[in-house]
Amino acid sequence: MKKYLGIFIIFISSLALLAESPNLAKTPSWNIYNNVYNPPVTTIGADGIISSEGDMSHQIITGAWAPVVVNQSAARPIYVGGDSMAEMVDGERAAWSYGISYSITFADGTRQNNNRIAFNPGSHAWQRTGAILVPGKPVKQVDFHFIFAARLGKAQFCNAIVREVDPALPLDYDGFWGDWKSNKAVGEFFQDLQVKRERETSMAIFVSPDTPPDSAFCYNQLIDAKAGQRVIAKVWVQTAELTPDSQITLAFQGKNAKYAVVAPPVTATAISENTNGQWRELTLDFTIPATGQWASTEHIMPTIGIAKTKGGKVWFADFALEVK
Repeated sequence: MKKYLGIFIIFISSLALLAESPNLAKTPSWNIYNNVYNPPVTTIGADGIISSEGDMSHQIITGAWAPVVVNQSAARPIYVGGDSMAEMVDGERAAWSYGISYSITFADGTRQNNNRIAFNPGSHAWQRTGAILVPGKPVKQVDFHFIFAARLGKAQFCNAIVREVDPALPLDYDGFWGDWKSNKAVGEFFQDLQVKRERETSMAIFVSPDTPPDSAFCYNQLIDAKAGQRVIAKVWVQTAELTPDSQITLAFQGKNAKYAVVAPPVTATAISENTNGQWRELTLDFTIPATGQWASTEHIMPTIGIAKTKGGKVWFADFALEVK
């Protein structure tokens, strides 16, 4: 989590349950960057898809931006995100130069500029990125930017999202995930809009063949759960191109009040084979011991990921968790 001038920004990999609030950016009035060039480097189709082509000769920012009116009477968390498709986008530039940038105008007239979220470079189908901002005061407007700056390749953008999040929900649960990978591991985390089960997306991990042997990658959350409580998690998994010995896991790690690890994690039975386009369910049902190492538990960190790998693809869908 990073803090900027009274705003907490939580970078997330997946969005599961925000349907209860309307998308304030559903019909944006787009303004195209640098539309003086002929032929144009950014166009907007009849379907609303924004297409930008890299133009290194001009070293310019391409893409589009739109003002999104929020008009909060009280400060509430806001999710900002969107979708993009890429074709041979080079990865040599700063990460923010292919992504989403947004600036915030508060109700008192002050501003917070240049908050940024990156998309993955290279070539990929539609994927989503997003972040949750937790403002310290009411927000009047979010200026939303799809950015493609001084890059080679082509990018398309659509589905800008700006919506309030119910503050009663714990912000690191209900689909808000962080990600982690082992030292020197090479791979990407993203929200896949094509491979999905019941919800609108899945959370993907694509491991590069260039990664060192025995690499590990995972998504993680942090929830409140104490010794004596029962924690039940379920997730659906699909895999492809796994290298031998790869293991797909669902695990719980216990942490105390100071967020220190209290004991080795407990893990569901791992999946170690390709599922051939089929979804497999992983379930972990664990009662936190009231004695021994786990007795000081105040939080549980669920993790879903791939370990002992040299390559492969894994998708996680429809994660559910219950604390009793």
